[in-house]
Amino acid sequence: MSDTKVFDEHDIHELDELLSALKGEDVLRLDAAQGLMAAISVGPREVDEAHWMAAIVADAEMSPGYENEFQRLQSLLRALKEAVEYSIEHFAFDAIFSEVRDQNGDHHVDAGGWCEGFSVGIDLQADIWEAQMQFDDELIALLSPIMALGVDDGVFSEIKDPHITPLSEAEREDLMQRLPQVLAEVRHYWDEAEAAPKARSARQLH
Repeated sequence: MSDTKVFDEHDIHELDELLSALKGEDVLRLDAAQGLMAAISVGPREVDEAHWMAAIVADAEMSPGYENEFQRLQSLLRALKEAVEYSIEHFAFDAIFSEVRDQNGDHHVDAGGWCEGFSVGIDLQADIWEAQMQFDDELIALLSPIMALGVDDGVFSEIKDPHITPLSEAEREDLMQRLPQVLAEVRHYWDEAEAAPKARSARQLH
Protein backbone atom coordinates (compact mmCIF):
# COMPACT_ATOMS: atom_id res chain seq x y z
CA MET A 1 0.00 0.00 0.00
CA SER A 2 1.32 3.45 -0.85
CA ASP A 3 2.60 5.36 2.17
CA THR A 4 0.72 8.42 0.88
CA LYS A 5 -2.68 6.74 1.12
CA VAL A 6 -4.00 5.46 4.43
CA PHE A 7 -7.43 3.89 4.79
CA ASP A 8 -8.49 6.02 7.73
CA GLU A 9 -11.54 6.41 9.96
CA HIS A 10 -13.19 8.76 7.47
CA ASP A 11 -12.87 6.15 4.71
CA ILE A 12 -14.24 3.45 7.00
CA HIS A 13 -17.23 5.58 7.92
CA GLU A 14 -17.93 6.50 4.28
CA LEU A 15 -17.66 2.89 3.13
CA ASP A 16 -19.95 1.77 5.92
CA GLU A 17 -22.58 4.30 4.87
CA LEU A 18 -22.35 3.37 1.18
CA LEU A 19 -22.69 -0.34 1.89
CA SER A 20 -25.55 0.25 4.30
CA ALA A 21 -27.40 2.21 1.60
CA LEU A 22 -27.49 -0.85 -0.67
CA LYS A 23 -30.42 -3.22 -0.50
CA GLY A 24 -30.08 -6.88 -1.31
CA GLU A 25 -30.20 -10.15 0.59
CA ASP A 26 -26.57 -11.04 -0.04
CA VAL A 27 -24.95 -7.60 0.13
CA LEU A 28 -22.10 -7.71 2.63
CA ARG A 29 -21.76 -5.04 5.28
CA LEU A 30 -18.50 -3.44 6.33
CA ASP A 31 -17.37 -6.07 8.84
CA ALA A 32 -18.12 -8.93 6.45
CA ALA A 33 -16.45 -7.12 3.54
CA GLN A 34 -13.26 -6.78 5.57
CA GLY A 35 -13.47 -10.44 6.56
CA LEU A 36 -13.74 -11.41 2.91
CA MET A 37 -10.73 -9.22 2.07
CA ALA A 38 -8.75 -10.94 4.81
CA ALA A 39 -9.56 -14.39 3.44
CA ILE A 40 -8.55 -13.60 -0.12
CA SER A 41 -5.43 -11.76 1.09
CA VAL A 42 -4.12 -14.82 2.95
CA GLY A 43 -5.46 -17.43 0.52
CA PRO A 44 -3.76 -19.71 -1.98
CA ARG A 45 -4.28 -17.67 -5.16
CA GLU A 46 -5.07 -14.16 -6.25
CA VAL A 47 -8.81 -13.63 -6.72
CA ASP A 48 -9.98 -11.54 -9.66
CA GLU A 49 -11.53 -8.25 -8.65
CA ALA A 50 -14.71 -9.03 -10.57
CA HIS A 51 -15.22 -12.12 -8.41
CA TRP A 52 -14.65 -10.59 -4.98
CA MET A 53 -16.51 -7.41 -5.91
CA ALA A 54 -19.50 -9.49 -7.02
CA ALA A 55 -19.42 -11.42 -3.74
CA ILE A 56 -19.91 -8.15 -1.88
CA VAL A 57 -22.42 -6.24 -4.00
CA ALA A 58 -23.64 -8.62 -6.74
CA ASP A 59 -27.35 -8.49 -5.96
CA ALA A 60 -27.38 -4.89 -4.76
CA GLU A 61 -30.46 -2.84 -5.49
CA MET A 62 -29.44 0.77 -6.09
CA SER A 63 -31.73 3.72 -5.73
CA PRO A 64 -31.98 6.15 -8.66
CA GLY A 65 -28.96 8.41 -8.90
CA TYR A 66 -26.70 6.07 -6.96
CA GLU A 67 -24.36 5.42 -9.90
CA ASN A 68 -21.73 7.97 -8.81
CA GLU A 69 -21.87 6.70 -5.24
CA PHE A 70 -21.44 3.14 -6.50
CA GLN A 71 -18.24 4.11 -8.30
CA ARG A 72 -17.00 5.64 -5.06
CA LEU A 73 -18.00 2.45 -3.22
CA GLN A 74 -15.94 0.34 -5.60
CA SER A 75 -12.96 2.66 -5.18
CA LEU A 76 -13.20 2.39 -1.39
CA LEU A 77 -13.46 -1.40 -1.54
CA ARG A 78 -10.26 -1.51 -3.60
CA ALA A 79 -8.59 0.72 -1.02
CA LEU A 80 -9.85 -1.50 1.79
CA LYS A 81 -8.37 -4.58 0.12
CA GLU A 82 -5.03 -2.81 -0.28
CA ALA A 83 -5.09 -1.73 3.36
CA VAL A 84 -5.95 -5.24 4.56
CA GLU A 85 -3.10 -6.78 2.57
CA TYR A 86 -0.64 -4.22 3.91
CA SER A 87 -1.75 -4.58 7.53
CA ILE A 88 -1.55 -8.38 7.44
CA GLU A 89 1.92 -8.25 5.96
CA HIS A 90 3.05 -5.89 8.73
CA PHE A 91 1.26 -7.65 11.62
CA ALA A 92 -0.93 -4.58 12.12
CA PHE A 93 -4.34 -5.94 11.13
CA ASP A 94 -7.24 -4.34 13.02
CA ALA A 95 -10.48 -6.25 12.57
CA ILE A 96 -13.72 -4.34 12.04
CA PHE A 97 -16.38 -5.98 14.18
CA SER A 98 -19.98 -4.90 14.58
CA GLU A 99 -21.49 -3.94 17.89
CA VAL A 100 -24.79 -5.35 19.16
CA ARG A 101 -26.99 -4.48 22.12
CA ASP A 102 -28.40 -7.21 24.34
CA GLN A 103 -31.75 -7.28 26.10
CA ASN A 104 -30.28 -5.34 29.00
CA GLY A 105 -29.10 -2.55 26.75
CA ASP A 106 -25.44 -3.48 27.11
CA HIS A 107 -23.21 -3.32 24.05
CA HIS A 108 -21.13 -6.30 22.92
CA VAL A 109 -18.67 -6.89 20.10
CA ASP A 110 -20.02 -9.34 17.53
CA ALA A 111 -17.47 -11.10 15.31
CA GLY A 112 -20.11 -13.10 13.43
CA GLY A 113 -20.36 -10.82 10.42
CA TRP A 114 -16.58 -10.66 10.01
CA CYS A 115 -16.26 -14.44 10.27
CA GLU A 116 -19.09 -14.94 7.78
CA GLY A 117 -17.31 -12.65 5.34
CA PHE A 118 -14.10 -14.63 5.84
CA SER A 119 -16.07 -17.78 4.98
CA VAL A 120 -17.39 -16.13 1.80
CA GLY A 121 -13.81 -15.29 0.86
CA ILE A 122 -12.80 -18.92 1.31
CA ASP A 123 -15.77 -19.99 -0.82
CA LEU A 124 -14.35 -18.00 -3.75
CA GLN A 125 -11.61 -20.65 -3.92
CA ALA A 126 -13.48 -23.42 -2.14
CA ASP A 127 -11.97 -26.24 -4.20
CA ILE A 128 -8.41 -25.35 -3.17
CA TRP A 129 -9.20 -24.63 0.48
CA GLU A 130 -11.32 -27.75 0.97
CA ALA A 131 -8.84 -30.05 -0.75
CA GLN A 132 -6.02 -28.74 1.42
CA MET A 133 -8.00 -29.00 4.63
CA GLN A 134 -8.80 -32.63 3.84
CA PHE A 135 -5.13 -33.22 3.20
CA ASP A 136 -3.58 -31.29 6.09
CA ASP A 137 -5.01 -30.80 9.60
CA GLU A 138 -2.51 -28.00 10.20
CA LEU A 139 -4.58 -25.62 8.10
CA ILE A 140 -7.71 -26.44 10.12
CA ALA A 141 -5.76 -25.81 13.32
CA LEU A 142 -4.58 -22.43 12.04
CA LEU A 143 -8.15 -21.42 11.20
CA SER A 144 -9.59 -22.67 14.49
CA PRO A 145 -9.60 -19.25 16.26
CA ILE A 146 -11.71 -17.77 13.46
CA MET A 147 -13.99 -20.79 13.46
CA ALA A 148 -14.39 -20.58 17.25
CA LEU A 149 -15.36 -16.92 17.10
CA GLY A 150 -17.80 -17.56 14.28
CA VAL A 151 -19.47 -20.47 16.03
CA ASP A 152 -19.78 -18.45 19.22
CA ASP A 153 -21.55 -15.66 17.33
CA GLY A 154 -23.95 -17.87 15.42
CA VAL A 155 -21.98 -18.57 12.24
CA PHE A 156 -20.82 -22.03 11.07
CA SER A 157 -23.80 -23.68 12.76
CA GLU A 158 -23.11 -26.87 10.83
CA ILE A 159 -19.95 -27.49 12.86
CA LYS A 160 -21.24 -26.28 16.23
CA ASP A 161 -21.01 -28.82 19.02
CA PRO A 162 -24.06 -28.35 21.29
CA HIS A 163 -22.07 -29.74 24.22
CA ILE A 164 -19.44 -26.99 24.09
CA THR A 165 -20.16 -24.03 26.36
CA PRO A 166 -20.05 -20.49 24.93
CA LEU A 167 -16.75 -18.65 25.07
CA SER A 168 -16.11 -16.43 28.05
CA GLU A 169 -15.45 -12.74 27.48
CA ALA A 170 -11.78 -13.34 28.25
CA GLU A 171 -11.59 -16.17 25.71
CA ARG A 172 -13.31 -14.07 23.05
CA GLU A 173 -10.97 -11.16 23.69
CA ASP A 174 -7.96 -13.46 23.44
CA LEU A 175 -9.11 -14.86 20.09
CA MET A 176 -9.76 -11.39 18.72
CA GLN A 177 -6.33 -10.21 19.82
CA ARG A 178 -4.75 -13.20 18.08
CA LEU A 179 -6.30 -12.45 14.66
CA PRO A 180 -3.30 -10.51 13.23
CA GLN A 181 -0.99 -13.42 14.07
CA VAL A 182 -3.51 -15.99 12.81
CA LEU A 183 -3.86 -14.26 9.45
CA ALA A 184 -0.10 -13.90 9.06
CA GLU A 185 0.36 -17.60 9.82
CA VAL A 186 -2.29 -18.63 7.28
CA ARG A 187 -0.62 -16.41 4.68
CA HIS A 188 2.73 -18.05 5.47
CA TYR A 189 1.13 -21.50 5.28
CA TRP A 190 -0.08 -20.95 1.72
CA ASP A 191 3.26 -19.42 0.69
CA GLU A 192 4.99 -22.56 1.93
CA ALA A 193 2.43 -24.83 0.26
CA GLU A 194 2.98 -23.08 -3.04
CA ALA A 195 6.76 -23.24 -2.70
CA ALA A 196 6.85 -26.97 -1.89
CA PRO A 197 5.76 -28.26 -5.34
CA LYS A 198 8.20 -25.87 -7.01
CA ALA A 199 11.02 -27.23 -4.85
CA ARG A 200 10.08 -30.81 -5.75
CA SER A 201 10.01 -29.92 -9.45
CA ALA A 202 13.45 -28.30 -9.20
CA ARG A 203 14.91 -31.41 -7.56
CA GLN A 204 13.45 -33.61 -10.28
CA LEU A 205 15.28 -31.61 -12.93
CA HIS A 206 18.67 -32.42 -11.41
